[in-house]
Amino acid sequence: MIFKSDTDLQQNSEHAVSSKTLVLMVIANVLPLLGVVLWQWDVFTVLFLYWLENAIIGIFHIVKLLTCSSKSKDKVIKSVFFTVHYGAFATGHGYLLFDIFNIPTAQGGFLSIWQSGYEYLQSIDGKLLLPVAAMIAYQAFDVQQFLLKERAKTSRDLMMEPYSRVVVIHVALLFGAIFAQKFDNPMLVLIGLIGFKIFMDYQNLKKKNKLKSQSNPLK
Repeated sequence: MIFKSDTDLQQNSEHAVSSKTLVLMVIANVLPLLGVVLWQWDVFTVLFLYWLENAIIGIFHIVKLLTCSSKSKDKVIKSVFFTVHYGAFATGHGYLLFDIFNIPTAQGGFLSIWQSGYEYLQSIDGKLLLPVAAMIAYQAFDVQQFLLKERAKTSRDLMMEPYSRVVVIHVALLFGAIFAQKFDNPMLVLIGLIGFKIFMDYQNLKKKNKLKSQSNPLK
């Protein structure tokens, strides 16, 4: 029998995804799955929810930028730049989503898509309230863990962090959504898309945890 040393066990523990993080991630992702199976959510509703998640991720990431170890001036500059850049990305994503599904949008400037999003939320009588609350709770927990364990990061370290996750996942989801529209009953495709997102979120959690442990090597 091979016994692992305390050092090996500690390394494995550091590389493992914490149970609390995993539970919150699963809850945030399973609710859309229940929406599809039990409440007959359509493709647009699921993709709209994931668009809102992008916005939630961006808002909480600004908190990380403002509370990291960089100098105050640098934190403010980076936060403003991120707000403009990520905001433009999320806005463009919204326009693309509404256009693909031929959903009418509010007339006005570039930011009118957010008004359209708000109007859509009102039109569906709060059925996304629970999954949005779960996403907010998950991101709030992530910020709490950042403040406890990763606050030494600089604004430069954090600047591009959300993009690697958001871009890959949502490009794939949009293409999958277009594919789903070809079917009279797209439920199986939707379930597959949600399963793909759960898998990718888990892989990103493992990658993030591995990078965290590498930046804090055992003495």
